[in-house]
Amino acid sequence: MKTSKKIGQINAKNRIILFFSAIALLVFSCSIIFHITPLKVLFNVVDFAVHHYFLSGCFAILLFSICMKLYFFNESVISKLLYEKNASRNIKLQNRRSRILKFRNNIAFKIKSLKNTVSSKNNLSINKYDKNDVLLSNEQIEIRNQDLKCAMKLGNNFRQNVKLYYRESNLHKCIETAILFVNNEHVTIRGGIVLPIRSIYKVEI
Repeated sequence: MKTSKKIGQINAKNRIILFFSAIALLVFSCSIIFHITPLKVLFNVVDFAVHHYFLSGCFAILLFSICMKLYFFNESVISKLLYEKNASRNIKLQNRRSRILKFRNNIAFKIKSLKNTVSSKNNLSINKYDKNDVLLSNEQIEIRNQDLKCAMKLGNNFRQNVKLYYRESNLHKCIETAILFVNNEHVTIRGGIVLPIRSIYKVEI
């Protein structure tokens, strides 16, 4: 049973207890008033009636005391349930925050690992190529740059493949692919592969 439902049931019981408490207090008050009233009317009442007023007051005050005891007991139960409810909610919030923090840490760790992997791959790929340009003359470098730009237009507009001849780890290699992007230092080909322009010595369109 949920805590809110329990609290609702106890509050309903408390309303009933307060109702009977009010009746008992009213009966007790009436018995006291009729018993100790300064009017001389009660002198004409037989002792039987007087005793019944007294007994009614005793039973009423006893019932009132029991009702009040039950009422305060229920109030303490409600306070305990509310405390347990707040404690349970705080635990759930802490668990939720812990899960969110753990999720964020996992994401950050994966991103960091991915960055390290990409960085290490880039370092490995960079180390494969010479630091110096494979072409010696400025004229050959200019022709290569123009061919790369033309190949980029063909690759982006018509998906046309070209052959790239380049040197990697002192080996001459050739790849047939589409050039997607060219900047001052690198060429990006299909598949996201990046080649340094200085390693390319021929572009065959």
